[in-house]
Amino acid sequence: MAEQERVRVAVIGSGFGGLGAAVRLRREGITDFVVLERASSVGGTWRDNSYPGCACDVPSHLYSFSFAPNPDWPRTFSGQEHIRAYLEHVADVFHLRPHLRFDSEVQRMTWNTERLCWDIETASGALSADVVVSATGPLSDPKIPEIPGLASFPGKVFHSARWDHDYDLTGKRVAVVGTGASAIQIVPAIQPKVGRLTLFQRTPPWVMPRVDRAISGAERSLHRALPLTTQLRRGLLWGIRELQVQAFTKRPDELGFVEKLAKRNMARAIKDPALRARLTPDYRIGCKRILLSSTYYPALARPNVDLVDSGLREVRGSTLVAADGSEVEADAIVFGTGFHVTDMPIAERVVGAEGRTLAEVWKDGMEALRGATAAGFPNFMTVIGPNTGLGNSSMILMIESQLNYLADYLRQLTVLGGRAALDARPSAVHAWNRRVQERMRRTVWNTGGCTSWYLDANGRNTTIWPGTTAEFRRATRRVDLAEYQVVRPAGAQDGVGAQGATTTAAATATADTNDHGRHRLRGGGLVSRRPAHVTSGPYAPPVPARELSVVSADGARLHVEVHGPEGAPAVVLAHGWTCSTAFWAAQIHALAADHRVIAYDQRGHGRSPASRACGTDALADDLEAVLLATLAPGEKAVVAGHSMGGMTVMAASTRPAFRAHTAAVLLCSTGSSRLVAESTVLPLRPGRLRTWLTRHVLGSRAPLGPVTPAALRIMKYATMGAGSSPHMVEACARIVHACPRGSRHAWSQVLDLLDLDHAVRELDVPTAVVVGTADRLTPPRHARSLVAALPQCVGLTELPGLGHMTPVEAPELVTGRIRELVTTYVVPSRTESPAGVPAQTARTPQTAQTARTAQTAQIKEGA
Repeated sequence: MAEQERVRVAVIGSGFGGLGAAVRLRREGITDFVVLERASSVGGTWRDNSYPGCACDVPSHLYSFSFAPNPDWPRTFSGQEHIRAYLEHVADVFHLRPHLRFDSEVQRMTWNTERLCWDIETASGALSADVVVSATGPLSDPKIPEIPGLASFPGKVFHSARWDHDYDLTGKRVAVVGTGASAIQIVPAIQPKVGRLTLFQRTPPWVMPRVDRAISGAERSLHRALPLTTQLRRGLLWGIRELQVQAFTKRPDELGFVEKLAKRNMARAIKDPALRARLTPDYRIGCKRILLSSTYYPALARPNVDLVDSGLREVRGSTLVAADGSEVEADAIVFGTGFHVTDMPIAERVVGAEGRTLAEVWKDGMEALRGATAAGFPNFMTVIGPNTGLGNSSMILMIESQLNYLADYLRQLTVLGGRAALDARPSAVHAWNRRVQERMRRTVWNTGGCTSWYLDANGRNTTIWPGTTAEFRRATRRVDLAEYQVVRPAGAQDGVGAQGATTTAAATATADTNDHGRHRLRGGGLVSRRPAHVTSGPYAPPVPARELSVVSADGARLHVEVHGPEGAPAVVLAHGWTCSTAFWAAQIHALAADHRVIAYDQRGHGRSPASRACGTDALADDLEAVLLATLAPGEKAVVAGHSMGGMTVMAASTRPAFRAHTAAVLLCSTGSSRLVAESTVLPLRPGRLRTWLTRHVLGSRAPLGPVTPAALRIMKYATMGAGSSPHMVEACARIVHACPRGSRHAWSQVLDLLDLDHAVRELDVPTAVVVGTADRLTPPRHARSLVAALPQCVGLTELPGLGHMTPVEAPELVTGRIRELVTTYVVPSRTESPAGVPAQTARTPQTAQTARTAQTAQIKEGA
């Protein structure tokens, strides 16, 4: 029997939430994931809702991903067809198609306590996933009320989200049930063609005019030419809506002015005072979602439209009987009655660690920690979960905040190492929801005097977020491990705690502390204490099993750390300019369980003292010294270099020790020449001026100072992709700011004059190359030049939207590439052939031609 497929992450749904999660996973370097979609195409609610007049009530430039702005929106409020096309575009541009599995509705998923994974049954087969992200959203399952006699209605019946486009409404008697966001768009769209339209209205909505217009060609050209204008437009729209929040949450009385505008909008279209009275709500504006339409009221005033201001009570043949006793004949019934928002059907199919479904746990009301995780459901996260909805702004803002939380959740699992899961503590879930409900008390949604779909069966608002989107983003920046229980297989210990205790005890047993606060380890050499920026947080590497000081050819001392078990396959990590061993924290955490990971500080960086010698020969000397000091005779390793670390590898390509000990190489975000001339850190045209300015910016002697918000913005712009999470940027900033400015300046001069083109051609070992497409320091053209020159290139991976810090921005992908190289080129050499000859000696060298064929097939592989 074939083993069931197991993936790292399974995402359910391919709307904004699902596709956004997929993009974020790739940006985090996670490619082992699938997106399960019950339909045959992407789009979510914008695929399902295709009724006449369907459009968004949030401005187009705000209703799109921040990492995928669209300069070509045709209108200020986009229609369904344009939003669905945008989602198709996102799936294509971010290379999500290979991960999509259509016609794969999730039928049931159960937490496996032994294997620590979710066992998922879908319409297309079964699989398992370490982590599940449910992005089905609250608007995915239509809600049709149970009405006596409806099943025997002889005409056509359908919900707005399941519109039957084959049914011709022309001249028909059509009843529309409901007056929500869908209904107020359907009514004016079909009114001109139907014979008679009857609208069943239980509760009238507040309707404001929709100030919609076509976006001119000149505006779109400006947005394409100057992307900053798109960001400014989006920022203005966001800011206006953030300012409105206080009126909804703390001072509902201030909404009286808006109420007057809504009444004025009605009065312009509805001249009949009696009809106006029936259309005027008796609750405060904002209690239900404020609807936007400039055509709804005019349509209700047309002679072929009747308003029944009560609900539909029963159906007798083709006769519809209202709650007030009035009767209407109809040929078709269209339900605009909303969705299962507070009782998501997916919850009935999710079985947690205690054998209960999520629906059972939520029977008294939905609640989740930070809108994402529920107690008893390890490694399960919802996007647009409880209390994440908005009453006045774009849900895409909330989705992106939850994706930040998801990314950190996955990072924390990586840091924990081994087989582990995170389960929200019940106390943390309850504490979070108490705070949310306490803030909800004064809001217009709770005090406005209405009964809305925001409220569950118990009258509790489990839908809306009672604050600004900025507040929610701050609340979801990081995962607080104190709010979670670490779940491991029965009999296992928390790997982080156990490892920390073991390695700390070992270091204490073998070290003496002198008066200068340094440690002298057995084996000789001084090793300084770990700097503060690498001792805590998700980016802190584990305590090494061994530390040593290696002496280079010119007497320079290098700080070296060895992680993982002796005898395991070896990996050597060389960091880049202004970084340190802390830069490789994610790779060390992930690899140290089954690899011997050797990381060292370049001279003048981290805990390696500066020296007078700065140059590519010194870099090569240092790498040679590290290889000779840490690897046994004949032992080979995978050597990974980032930025200047990659240049170190190139510089050492002809050295005997490098050739003797290197089985394969990974080059991340690096280049061999013209670094300053081809850098795009400064947004100027290529030429002498840009080169001169770049040289002076990168080579500045000015101190970087503390890590401030301004410093973080600069760091993100210069070295990282736009989608990088705040704590990811902060981790890199703290590492870079810790580099002494003297070393920073000295090595910038070396990089300015770098010319290692000849050395690339001598790097005659299997070499993989990784680069971010948004890398401003070593743009992708450098990686492509390397691929063309390397004798044995085994693949180029271009990571869409990522910047220069690829090991931090895409930790799992970089780690995965290292593992692939180890499995292919190191592990075979450790297995003796029957004749007693190492298997690797029989490996046929890859020619330059076959290597280029291989890399061409892999080029532009996404992450």
